[in-house]
Formats: sequence, C-alpha cells, structure tokens
Amino acid sequence: MISTASELASWLAEMSDDRKKIFDEWSEGDFGVALLPAGTSWDAVRFPEWKGYRTYVDLLDAAHSIGPVLWDSWSRQVYFLASPGHHDLLRSLDLRVVSLGGWLAAPDPRRQAGRFAWILASPRRQLTCAEDLYLSASDTNPPAFNDAEHSCVAARHVSPWASLAVQHELNRIF
Repeated sequence: MISTASELASWLAEMSDDRKKIFDEWSEGDFGVALLPAGTSWDAVRFPEWKGYRTYVDLLDAAHSIGPVLWDSWSRQVYFLASPGHHDLLRSLDLRVVSLGGWLAAPDPRRQAGRFAWILASPRRQLTCAEDLYLSASDTNPPAFNDAEHSCVAARHVSPWASLAVQHELNRIF
C-alpha cells in the first residue's frame, strides 16, 4: 500500500532500469524532476486539464481504481499512469499516449517541484485500468461557455486541479 510520498517515489523508481539514477536526478537535479521510461510498466495518458479533471471525477464516482495522476500546471495537462499496451484505443479519443520509447518528466513525490504535482498517489501499487480510462474519457464533453462570459474566462479561470493540489499538499504535511 502506498501511503506516503516516499513509497510512491520508491514505486516509481522501481519501474526504471536504474533506480539509483532516478533518485539521483530527483535529489541532485536542478528541478527535482526525473525522466521515467514509459511503455513497459505503464503508459502515461495525457489529457487536456478540463478533460482530465472530468475523467478523474467520473472514475471516482464510478468507484474505479485510479493509479497515480500527475498534473502539469504550466501546460495545463493531466497524466494518468495506466496499464500499458492500449495506446491505439486511447489515441482514438485524440489523447496523447506516452508509451514504449517515450519518457515522462516526473517530479519527486517527496518534495514540491514547481510546475508539477502528484494529484493522486494510488492507495495500492496499481495503475488506472486503460479500459476504464477509455470509457470515462469517452463520456466527457468540452466545457460549454456562455458567449457573454467567454471573453472573461481566461482572466478569472481557476483550475479545478488547484484545490486538489492544495488538498494533496495538506495531506502530505499532516
């Protein structure tokens, strides 16, 4: 069971060929970010922030098991670590899948890494089921904007992930 950031860090590093290198990049690198190889132990499925948030909520509502979820606040993307080998299925939804031969820039779960935040550390050493991810993602629709409000959306938009990131940090501290 992954109950601490240290356990998540250990699990992520174990999925690499060189566990020590990952920990060295996290602790000695300038940004606290390591490149994790995708495609053998997991695929990273990239969602636009709005769709990732809605998919996340849908998975929670349906009581599906969810693996680690990474949020990139600068690019406004969300990455679900999912079971590997389903990239064709997920790409059919116009999602980017980081798979075999690809790399995911991942922060050290034990410390804050600026633009990146782990939103969810799986309660067990598990990944999000790719089929569940597909079904939840195919049910989400783009946000509807009222034309009168649309011009102001960018100025007053607060990311739905912001509150989750704050909650995540509070859970880490306490």
